[in-house]
Amino acid sequence: MKEVTLRSTKQQIMDVVIELQEELKKEREAKLTVKDISEKMIKEEKLRNAQKILDIDILKPEIKEQFNDLKFAMEEAKNKLASIQGVTEVLIDSEAIIMAKNKILQNLELDELILRERIEKNTAKLNQEYEDKQARLEAEYISKKNKLETDLRHEMENYNYDISRSRKLDNDQWLEQKDAREKALAQKEDLILERENKIQEREEEIVQLKLKVDSIPELVANSKQEGYKEASKKFDKEKAAEISVIKSNADWEIKVAFLERQQAVEDLVKAHAEIEKLQAKLDAAFHSMNTLATITVQSTGGLKIIDTSSKDK
Repeated sequence: MKEVTLRSTKQQIMDVVIELQEELKKEREAKLTVKDISEKMIKEEKLRNAQKILDIDILKPEIKEQFNDLKFAMEEAKNKLASIQGVTEVLIDSEAIIMAKNKILQNLELDELILRERIEKNTAKLNQEYEDKQARLEAEYISKKNKLETDLRHEMENYNYDISRSRKLDNDQWLEQKDAREKALAQKEDLILERENKIQEREEEIVQLKLKVDSIPELVANSKQEGYKEASKKFDKEKAAEISVIKSNADWEIKVAFLERQQAVEDLVKAHAEIEKLQAKLDAAFHSMNTLATITVQSTGGLKIIDTSSKDK
C-alpha cells in the first residue's frame, strides 16, 4: 500500500482510499454462503434445460417468442444489476475513508516525531560545536597568556641585566658620565613604564577575551531556546492548519459517500426485486413449455420428452 504523508496530493489520498475499498470488497465477497452458490447453480441449470427444449424446435413460435422475451428481460436486469454494483464498487464508503483518515493522522504523528528527532540532533550538533569552540578559545587564551608571560620574563631579565650593567658602568664612570647616566636611566625607565603599560593593556585584553568566552554558553543557550521555540510554534501552526483541512475534507467526503451509497443500496434492492419477478415469470414459462411439449409429443407419438424436473428429484 502506498504511504500517505502531509505532502500527498488529493489524488494520491483517493488512490489509497480506493485501494482500501478493494480490500473491503474482497472481504465481503469471501462471506458468500454455500446456500447462495447452490441457488445460483439451480437457476443456471433451469435456464440450460429450457434452452435445450427450445433447441428441439417442437414448440409453437408464440411460446418461443415469449421465452426469448423473458430471457432478454432477464439479461437486461442482470446488466442493470451489474451496472449498479459497478457504481457501488466505485463509491468511496465511509469505512475506507475513515481508515485512510486514520492512516494520514498516523503519518502526521510520525512527521512530528521525525521533526523532534531532527531538532534533538541539531541541538546535539550545536552543543558539540560550542564545546569545540570553547576548547579552541581556551587553548588560544592559554597560548597567548603563556607567550605574554614568557615575553614579560625575558623583558624583565633584559631589564635587570641592563640595569646591572648600567650601574656598573655608572660606578666606574660616575663622575665623568653622571648626567649621561641619569639621562639614559630616565629614558630606560620611561621605556619600561611604556612596556608595563602595554603589558597591562594586553592583560586587560586577555581578561575581556575570557569574559567573552565565559559568556558563550549563555549566548548559545539563548539561541537554542529561541530557535526551538520558533520551530515549535511554526510546526504547531502548520500541523493545526493541515489537521483542520484534512478533517474538514474527510467529513464532507464521508457525508457525500454515505448519501451515494444509500441511493445505490436502494437501486440494488429494486433491481433484486425486479429480477425475482422475472425469475418467477421464467419459471412459469418453463413449466408451461414442459407441459405443452409433453402434450405435443404424446399427440404426435414422436420424440419422447424427458422430464428434467422429475430427474432432478
